[in-house]
Amino acid sequence: MEINVRDIFPSEYMLRHVYQEDYEKVKTIIQSVKTFAKSSHQYIYLLDYYNQKFIYTSDKLVAWCGKVCIETLQSDFRFFWEHIPEEDQKMIMEVNKIGIDFYNNLIPEERVNYTISFDFYFRNKHISRLVNHKLTPIMLAPDGHVWLALGVIEMSANKTSGNIMVQKEGKSSFYLYDYKKHSWSEELTIHLNEVEQLIITFSAQGYTVDEIANKICLSIDTTKGIKKKLFKKLGVSSIAEAITYAVNYRLI
Repeated sequence: MEINVRDIFPSEYMLRHVYQEDYEKVKTIIQSVKTFAKSSHQYIYLLDYYNQKFIYTSDKLVAWCGKVCIETLQSDFRFFWEHIPEEDQKMIMEVNKIGIDFYNNLIPEERVNYTISFDFYFRNKHISRLVNHKLTPIMLAPDGHVWLALGVIEMSANKTSGNIMVQKEGKSSFYLYDYKKHSWSEELTIHLNEVEQLIITFSAQGYTVDEIANKICLSIDTTKGIKKKLFKKLGVSSIAEAITYAVNYRLI
């Protein structure tokens, strides 16, 4: 599928009021993101909606894209795009459009408080991995539109592409987008109690059920029962999935 960068970024969302002097403010942001990326297991980038390209990509993301230098990846978004299957490309183009519409319906001051996330397949060395992608606006243009956004990519806890949602930090609900019906719905956010959080945390640290039961002062059978209910609550079937889900959706 031959892709033009204009297909990825909707034409109706062309920023027209960002000037060179505005970019002087960006240098500090880029340095802060670089520092964050060094200590993170995630794949990080900064997206410039005005110039429609990356202005920063972490070394991990560059390595993931194969034999391409940082300058090439940052100057041409398509070097990243070509690693995504065609069906997921179509989905992401729709996500870009409905995401922009969603943010434009918010008052400008609220736009940086919301994160849009979705899952897609990323091919690397003939292997496709399902990844979770989060995009959060971090700077607005003078006219109030989203100018810069922070992208974070990590392994997904789901089994299929999609799972498109918008969430505000601290809000008890989130907005879920049905890709087949092309419509939004508001859903309640999953919350984990302290024991559930401890079970996931200790499991991630490699402790067995018996050891976790001892740490949280519960019987082994009670701990197993809580763990079983936790899997049902998250819609997963293993502790590995539960850990990834909790990390992806910031439940711990």
